[in-house]
Amino acid sequence: MHKGPERTDLGLYHLRVGSAFIGLVDINVKIGIERSVAGLKKGTNMDHFALKIEPFNEAEIRQHLQGYGIKAGEGVERYCADGVGPSVYIDDTDGNSVELKGPAT
Repeated sequence: MHKGPERTDLGLYHLRVGSAFIGLVDINVKIGIERSVAGLKKGTNMDHFALKIEPFNEAEIRQHLQGYGIKAGEGVERYCADGVGPSVYIDDTDGNSVELKGPAT
């Protein structure tokens, strides 16, 4: 495990584990406070976890999820350890947010 890119201005730190990474947010900065409060309101102990999907075809992903009755949130470009790329959020059966993340563009 080693450190990945950091966004100290956001209180965001990444730890790399092979090709995977763990994103940590300091709960004492604005984004951490907002996300921890949001998690507590939902009754979860985290903001979300992310799964990288390659290739990322939003239309196909949405169609697949609809087949299981899962509604995906708005697709937008978001920052991650690899850079900015497409993602959508869904909720799992326990109410945890799951980010389906495409590769950096």
